[in-house]
Order: sequence, then structure tokens, then C-alpha cells
Amino acid sequence: MIEKAFSYSRHLFSKYYYIQIFKCSCINAIKMSNVYSYLIRNKSFIIISLLALWLVISSIIILNQNQKIEKSNEEIYTYANQVQMLEGKVYDLENFTMKLETEKSRLTNQLTEYEKILRRGITTYSYSSSTNSKRQQGMNGGVSISDADVYTSKGSATVVYRRSGCDYMILENTSGFIVAEWMGGNHPNQGDRIGGSLNTYGTKEFYNTSRGSKTRLWIDDYMLSRDRALEKINDKCN
Repeated sequence: MIEKAFSYSRHLFSKYYYIQIFKCSCINAIKMSNVYSYLIRNKSFIIISLLALWLVISSIIILNQNQKIEKSNEEIYTYANQVQMLEGKVYDLENFTMKLETEKSRLTNQLTEYEKILRRGITTYSYSSSTNSKRQQGMNGGVSISDADVYTSKGSATVVYRRSGCDYMILENTSGFIVAEWMGGNHPNQGDRIGGSLNTYGTKEFYNTSRGSKTRLWIDDYMLSRDRALEKINDKCN
């Protein structure tokens, strides 16, 4: 009896289950049919919506591409400015190199001039030659020996360097080297002995004991080293 009741119940449940499945299938079919009908009825709207969506997406893509292009253009402009700056620096370096070459040439010429002076012996004319100077003083006929003594009592120096075509000269005395400019009177030559107050600035009258005549010199500087005197006269005569 119980078994029959259980079998009958299972039979009813199976029928109910299949009924539910059929019902759900029908409902789904109806829904799909409704969706299809909706798509058919609104086909134009759906197409327009899809086109609008495509336009929006395309616009976003194009906007991103334009931004990338603008960024690339800005980088190109920046690089172009950097290249221009580097070209300007290269031009400045070339000018600086030319100036260095010019300065090198000037210093080379100056060194050559110094070497010539050294080969001539700028200190060859020492003050041990005072005997020869006195002998030349005795031979002069324009100024008496006593006048020469007046000048030499204030000091004396020997012209140790003269450049051709330049009125500046270098003299040497016991205090060092003197740079002077000839202003008039006797024109001293290298090796001439000059008497007068040489260790003070200004234009003064001196006596060339080697030539036996007066001369006027402007004392530009005194008590200099040999190198400093050569440097100054090189600047004056260039």
C-alpha cells in the first residue's frame, strides 16, 4: 500500500516537473519572440544608435591621436631649440678657438722677439763699461765734462734695448730696468749711456754721455724686472 502511494506521488511529481519545464520553454520563446519583434520594429533606431556609438568611439580615438601628434610636435620643437642652442655654442667655441689661435700667434711672436733680445744679450751692457763712457765724454764738443758730471751725479743707465720704428726703449741701472719714451733731442741708440734722474716718473732732460748731447725722455716706469720691462715695451710698440 505504501509502495503504491509512493509510486503514485513520484508519478505526479514527474508530471509537474515536465509541466514546469514546458512552461518555462514557452515563456522563453515568447520573450525571444518579443525581442525579435522589438528589434524588427526598431531596426532604424538601433542602426542609428550603433552609428552614433561608432562615431563617439572614433572621435575618442582621433582625439587621442591628435593629442599624441601635438605632444610629438612639442618634442620636435624642443629638440629643434636644443639643436639651435648647440649650434650657437659650437659657433661660440669656434670663435673662441680662433681667438685662442690669434693669441697663440701673438704670444709666439712675442716669445720670438724675447728670444732675439736674449740672443743679442740685453744685459751685455753692464756698468763696468764706465771707462769707455768717460772716454767718449772726453771726446764730446757740445757739453763740457763738468755738465756731464752734473747729470750722471743724479744717476745713470744704459740703453739695453731699442726696437726699430718705436720711440720706447729699455734702460738698465743698478735698481733694475727702466721703460722710457724718447721725447726730443738726441735719439739714444742701444748701448748709449744716459745720465740723469732715472728713478722718477715724468718727462725730463737727460744727458747722453755716449753721444755728448742732451736728450728728453719720458720715464714710464722704473725698477722693473727684465721680463716685466720686455712685456711693457712690447705692449707699447705694438
